[in-house]
Amino acid sequence: MTPEELVRSVFAKVRAGDWSVLDLYTEDARLEFPDGQTREGREGLREHYQQVLEVRKPQPEVLAMYSNPPMVAAVVRSAPQGPVHLDVFTVDGDRLKGYRACVETS
Repeated sequence: MTPEELVRSVFAKVRAGDWSVLDLYTEDARLEFPDGQTREGREGLREHYQQVLEVRKPQPEVLAMYSNPPMVAAVVRSAPQGPVHLDVFTVDGDRLKGYRACVETS
């Protein structure tokens, strides 16, 4: 799977409510958010995706993607008519090592 396909898989699994999204990340993955919060490792991933998959249930649409491996950036709309945000992923082989939610606009 290419880095771009890997990132697109994250959003496809989120849309489907598929917990196997966790399998796309390395064991020591780090998630970073605009408010300064972070989640690390398997437990941090589970906490984040529990909120995403069970509470927020977004329907992300990738509007654009920019790739310069190991970094892949995706411009995403989480819901129809919703805000647009930029997510930057760090790819490590066939898994994601990091995720940074950078910008959200309305």
